[in-house]
Amino acid sequence: MKLAILLITFLVLLGTLVLIDDDLDPAPAEWASLAMENVGRESDAFYFLFGIMAQESEEPIVVGKHLFGNYRKQEEKLTVPYRPFQFNGYPVNKQLRLPQGDLYCRLAKDSCFNRLVGAVDLISNELEKHSVLLKRYQEFLSYDDFRTLTKPTLYEALPRYEYLEKGNRLNGFLVIKNLSNGQEQAAVDILYADIVRVRQLLRKADTFLAKMVSASMLVNDLDLLANLYAGGSIENASRLPELTMDERSLYRPIIREFGMDVNLYKDIDANPEVFREGGKSPPWIVRALFKPNMTINSAFSDYDAVYRLSLKSPSEFRKEIAAQNVFPETETLFNIRNFMGTLVIRAGRRDLTKHIISMHDLDCKIRLINFALSSDNEHWSRKGYFDGTAPAIRNPYNQEQTAYIDKEARKLCFSGPDKRRKDNRCINIKI
Repeated sequence: MKLAILLITFLVLLGTLVLIDDDLDPAPAEWASLAMENVGRESDAFYFLFGIMAQESEEPIVVGKHLFGNYRKQEEKLTVPYRPFQFNGYPVNKQLRLPQGDLYCRLAKDSCFNRLVGAVDLISNELEKHSVLLKRYQEFLSYDDFRTLTKPTLYEALPRYEYLEKGNRLNGFLVIKNLSNGQEQAAVDILYADIVRVRQLLRKADTFLAKMVSASMLVNDLDLLANLYAGGSIENASRLPELTMDERSLYRPIIREFGMDVNLYKDIDANPEVFREGGKSPPWIVRALFKPNMTINSAFSDYDAVYRLSLKSPSEFRKEIAAQNVFPETETLFNIRNFMGTLVIRAGRRDLTKHIISMHDLDCKIRLINFALSSDNEHWSRKGYFDGTAPAIRNPYNQEQTAYIDKEARKLCFSGPDKRRKDNRCINIKI
């Protein structure tokens, strides 16, 4: 009898141990709260971007508010966790036409700039055809209250950032058109004003998508500036400040990415459909295998490691990457209390360090352009023609290295961790 009582007591305690979850640690709890802080707030910039594809006769901010209101209502009606829903949004046949064609090439390619300079008539036609988009692009950048209002989830509706990217190209066309008309100062003013506004968006960006799109637009502006100066189209251009910590910080995007995981883990918790859609697994079995708070606490270490890595200088970052000393050791795969949670973390792990590289590479390009714009530099004439020798400008990633010349591609570059995207660390030159 005593043995049976002891056995029952043991099984009860074991069952309780298997089902009970931990409390959230203070740091993950704070980040989880911060990830949701914009939900329910207001942002005219976000509403405008959410409706930027509205037809010409409608106002983007009005359409964006209406669409976002419908989206929130549909999201609130979602009764089955962990199941995405399809948001229909704005009718495709009414959307503002998105520019396409060879003119919308990457200015990092020397052939792209030459093509644009030789096609001013085509550029003028594009500016006339897509004048509404250019105006919307410029108006969007005039807002200073950008914040992402959607709840961070895997199924959230994304603003149409591709319209911003094409608007940025159109703005570059406007610069080239003004230069072709002999209006050099107007062209310079347009380009520098855009750089300032894009950098403002870079500071405000709170998702990786917003951060990378704004960085891409800034790269396009910088490549245009480098091409114009190297080609002698403009002289005495002002130097650009290097990125501030606010501009290159990934703090908000990392927190939001973490928030997506937090909401996913909460949806998985005791969900009978976790193993298959329409399934009816007993909630206690799911909880025995998956503990949301334990999973959140464990997942936090990866995100915190990326955040701390993003604060390091380019040289310190390079050394950490080279030593493969980025992520802390996670708990063992066979964690009895949270077996499924550990599997989910490992399956969902993403390489977020590429975003850190993008920010450092952007700073590299600014440093190269400032070198080019230095009127007193012995290796660079006022019109930007290079004499063919490598300049003594130190590589931010490695102070023992200097910039090098890629004669075949006619570029001045820094070496860096990501060899696939070296154009982000180069500027076009004329040798």
